Amino acid sequence: MIARVTKDGREQSLIQHTHAVADWAELFGAKVGFGRFMRLAGLLHDAGKASAAFQNYMRQVSLAFAGLGPMPERGSVTHSTQAAKVIFEKHRANTITLERMSAEILAMLLASHHGHLPDSVSPDGATPLRDRLIRDIPALSDQRVITYLNNELLTESEYGLLFADACQEALAFITKVKPQKDLDLYFSLHLLVKHLFSCLIDADRFDAYCFEAKLDPQPRDVISPDWGAFARKLENRLAEFTNDSVVNKLRAHVSNICLSAAQNPPGVYRLNVPTGGGKTLASLRFALNHARANQMSRVIYIIPYLSILEQTVQTVREILGDEGLLEHHSNLLPEEKGEDYSLLAERWDSGLIFTTMTRFLESVFSGGTRGLRKMHHLAGAVLIFDEIQSLPLNCVHLFNGTINYLSRICGATVLLCTATQPLLDHAQRPLLLSENADIAPDLTGLFRGFRRVRLLDARIPGGYTPSALAAFTLEKLAGLSNGLVVLNTRKDVRRLFHALKKMNATLPRENRFRLYHLSTSMCPAHRLAILNEVKRLLGKERLICVSTQLIEAGVDISFECVIRALTGLDSVIQAFGRCNRNGEYSQRDCYVVNVADENLAMLPDIQRGAEQSRQILDEIKREPSAYDGNALSLAAIRRYYEMYFYKSGDKMDFGIKMLKTTLYDLLSVNRLGIAARGSADHVPPVLSHSFATAGENFYVIAKNIAVLAPYDKGKEIITELSGDDIDIKRKRELLKTAGRYSVNLFDYQIRKLEKEGGLIPLADGIRALSDGYYDSEFGFHTDKCGDPEK
Repeated sequence: MIARVTKDGREQSLIQHTHAVADWAELFGAKVGFGRFMRLAGLLHDAGKASAAFQNYMRQVSLAFAGLGPMPERGSVTHSTQAAKVIFEKHRANTITLERMSAEILAMLLASHHGHLPDSVSPDGATPLRDRLIRDIPALSDQRVITYLNNELLTESEYGLLFADACQEALAFITKVKPQKDLDLYFSLHLLVKHLFSCLIDADRFDAYCFEAKLDPQPRDVISPDWGAFARKLENRLAEFTNDSVVNKLRAHVSNICLSAAQNPPGVYRLNVPTGGGKTLASLRFALNHARANQMSRVIYIIPYLSILEQTVQTVREILGDEGLLEHHSNLLPEEKGEDYSLLAERWDSGLIFTTMTRFLESVFSGGTRGLRKMHHLAGAVLIFDEIQSLPLNCVHLFNGTINYLSRICGATVLLCTATQPLLDHAQRPLLLSENADIAPDLTGLFRGFRRVRLLDARIPGGYTPSALAAFTLEKLAGLSNGLVVLNTRKDVRRLFHALKKMNATLPRENRFRLYHLSTSMCPAHRLAILNEVKRLLGKERLICVSTQLIEAGVDISFECVIRALTGLDSVIQAFGRCNRNGEYSQRDCYVVNVADENLAMLPDIQRGAEQSRQILDEIKREPSAYDGNALSLAAIRRYYEMYFYKSGDKMDFGIKMLKTTLYDLLSVNRLGIAARGSADHVPPVLSHSFATAGENFYVIAKNIAVLAPYDKGKEIITELSGDDIDIKRKRELLKTAGRYSVNLFDYQIRKLEKEGGLIPLADGIRALSDGYYDSEFGFHTDKCGDPEK
């Protein structure tokens, strides 16, 4: 029996594919104590391919590849439901809850491995998975499948032993989770299901990819990265640094603290270091040495903004080289579309991975298989969350629950890095920190030593118009050589840029500034090029950079003055960290301003943060000694977060207005679905989660679509991907690079581009911008397709 056929006519047998997937799935599942469970899932997952209908479908595919007939419709023959139905019916009447739960999970994995996890119980009380499995359809009861299951794949006794082992693994999980205070059993169970689903689909897709690409890796030959070699390269670079200033001495101190803390056992830790404290290399030093000391599987850097990711990757690449390093920040392939989608999707199997908070959260909470395929690689990993204060407020409880699961169940280590540490352990659903969680305990001394700027409250009644803010900027920079202005929306950034351009042209030639624009309308490679040019010219030419918040955290750059639109105090502090970063001057003044007609309706976190910051600034105005008379003090930061969290506690569960529930509840006890179900069942499902509904309603930022931009090497990638003769290995190589040359657009922009012919269709559903829709100053032409910041 055939499992798959390649374009060049090679056939992979069903039994060969089945055992390979079982081997990989067992290896992946064993990392969280579910090796036998996943071996059983791997053995059963493609049993439906033994059906007469599927084997006939394979013959048609083979003929089509040989040019002897039409290609049958992909997915027209069901093969994922048959084994799930057998398992469900075998155990549905079982009076032992543990065995029913194990069977439900197993059936869900099998039935969904070519789609997405369905609701076990929907918000309206429906049971989609069970309804699918109890249908009496002849195709789901093919006798050849039953014969294959019972005679060729597993005997009844072999199945019984494996299933008993799987139940014991499930019992061990419940026994481990249940006694732990604040570790939500139902939410953790939902994460376990996703984790096991990840193991199965990655095993399935990876074996298929290896067969297509003529590779033969062995599951038991997986080798961890050489952490010692990485660590030595980093030490060689650190040895080149000098301690010739107060700032450099403090950075060395922070780095040494991180090296000592690397010997800690796996857990959840915090690195609270002022801006300019050298967190990037210090946290890398911790990660590499901690991974070596505890035999961790990989190091994953999760960074809030692409601009920080780009710079961090560049820094690390210069030190450690490119081998084993993956930069993942864009999904160009549409969900479940494209001929090679399931084989090309990124699986996070590299030793060093750099991604964004958006990608991390989507990997766990979005629907479909693209994100979840990566999840099992988080087990036993070191996760560095840089600038953790940027975590979206509505995701706080989802994040806390996930980190608690990864650390307590999956053996992961988590390091939360920032200069403005949010009180995640004080949330209603708290983050479970390790004992002695703060790696740098002497915060007062550190923050005093790194104080290099002074905050000046420059707000005015009604706020600054673009022309007024341009005049203010030029006035404050009159005696300086450079400055940075950070505003909250792309619309305001562009307005100010144009106003500055007009006023700058009226200055005497010797007093004029070079002007630079930065926003997410530009692809990552474009932004990095601008940042590098600005860095090169700082101190040499007069310049002003006008940017959205993408520059304000984690970007190693130092201006003489920073002007920041009113926002959360954490963002204000981060933005001012781009001023006098290395202590070049004794002290510099930075300004908080308010912007006239600023529209933050689509940016609720920024709006909320601005309200709390306004309160603190007003308190200091009324009582100058409040917070030690310094809005940048530790006391002010703590007070900001106390107010921010206290007033926002009900918003941290990711509310879904249309359903009048929260995403957290849908993935935990699901009160809405259970209430709607009532007493409809004598034996209700053990799992009550609304997986699909939650996935459909989850987003970190407004839904957007990545398209390739014709910038620099992006043009070459577009040309190559438009060819017909590109093989799967080359396509995967290109897609790993293509993210640097992509921009994320909103649905309405995509629709308008389609009408105007502004998109070029490429292979596998990938699209690129046509010429004329991207320029060297602003990136994507929002003039043509509307401004996303409304």
